This record gives sequence, C-alpha cells and structure tokens, in this order.
Amino acid sequence: MIFDVQFLQPRFPTSWDIYLGIYAPTNAPGWSSIEPTQDLVDEYEMKDGSKYSASNPIVDPKDPNNNRDPRLDQTIFRKGVLYNSVPYPVTEDGWAGVYTGYSYKKYTIYDNNTSLSNAIGGTGLSQINGIVIRYADILLMYAEALNELSGPTAEVYAAVNQVRARPSVKMPALPAGLNKEQMRERIRHERRIEFAGEGLYYSDIRRWKIAEEVLNRSIVLNGGQTKGATEKEYSEKKKTI
Repeated sequence: MIFDVQFLQPRFPTSWDIYLGIYAPTNAPGWSSIEPTQDLVDEYEMKDGSKYSASNPIVDPKDPNNNRDPRLDQTIFRKGVLYNSVPYPVTEDGWAGVYTGYSYKKYTIYDNNTSLSNAIGGTGLSQINGIVIRYADILLMYAEALNELSGPTAEVYAAVNQVRARPSVKMPALPAGLNKEQMRERIRHERRIEFAGEGLYYSDIRRWKIAEEVLNRSIVLNGGQTKGATEKEYSEKKKTI
C-alpha cells in the first residue's frame, strides 16, 4: 500500500459493508448498491493463465468459476461459496436481493467464514481502509507507459509479472513474444481485474478512449431477474446448515 484513507471504528467507521453487502436481512443486511457484472467475472483467467471461455477444455462444467485466477474469489462472492458463513444465496433460480448474481467481497467485512456475531463492530461499522494508490498500480502504470513508448520490453514484462506472481495470486507469467498491441490488451486486462471495485476502471476506459463501447454493453442479470428466490426460502436454507 502506498497511500490509503484510514478508518477506525467506532469513532471513524465506514459503511461499505452496507453498500456492498447483499440484501438478505436475516444474515447480511446490505443494500447491494454496487454489484460485479458477468462481463467482469468472465475477464478472470483460468488458473493456468489461459483465457476463460465456455469452450476452454479445463473449465469445470459444473462450476465454471472453479480453477480461476485467485483474484476472482478474493474480490467477488459467487454461486457455490460461503457468504458470512452460509451458502451464498444466488442459485440457478436467482436471488431477489442480488441482480447480477454476484456481490463484492472486496471492501466488506464479510468473508466466507465470518459471521455478523464476530465481524468487527457489526454491520455498518467497518474499519477497512479506503485505497487511494497501491504498489500494483505503480507497476501497471509504469508497464503501460513504457509499452506505449518502447513496446513490450523486458521491463514491461517484469512489472506486469510482479503483480501476477505475488504470493497471494501466483498466476503464470505472461507468454513471451507479445507485440505492442497484445501487451496493451494484457495490461488493460490486468488493471481491470486487479483494481476491480477500487474506482479506477471508469478513468481507465476514458483514458483508453473505449468508454463509449464498454459502457454500452448489455448486462447479463443472473440474480433477481432469473426467478427471484424469496427471503423466506433463504431463511429456511440457513436453518438447515
């Protein structure tokens, strides 16, 4: 971390867990104000560094989000994982409190195995610091600028791979032999998934002059718009755990 805005509950808490937490009053009383899209989830590579697609032979047909870049599960809650110690409620039938079918883990007090009873301060009293700039951003800004100036030099590769290879991620190095345009796309990919939910993507796509294209994509709704499970159904499921 290079610079962040620090919080300390109970005097200086944040309410990000309310803004980002799912709307499930029996377990996690949030608003689901900001949700990841399917388009973002699909951007995360497979664990071996190959691009995700339904036709990729290593994709798990029962759960296509398995064996993905670890940053997916570090950033996003999805079907098949625990949310605040109970199963994340989105199923094939959707869930009334989550529109896209995904929720942010980043910036919330919720984890797979925590519960409101032991989360710091309880809901709405998070003390998670707000990120302004971190070292990964420095590395990727440097890689982007140098690639535009000189193409994919060894220094460009080293900067990007340093972000991918850190202990909490351990993704494979970028393939050798990329040209300038291919490296540009790799860097843009890396920025999107590395800083998801941190407020940088809007400025990035404007700077790259692709905002008009990106912001006019269709959004796939895998949550409340599927069938819409009810809070009662979720409560019954919780009782069986």
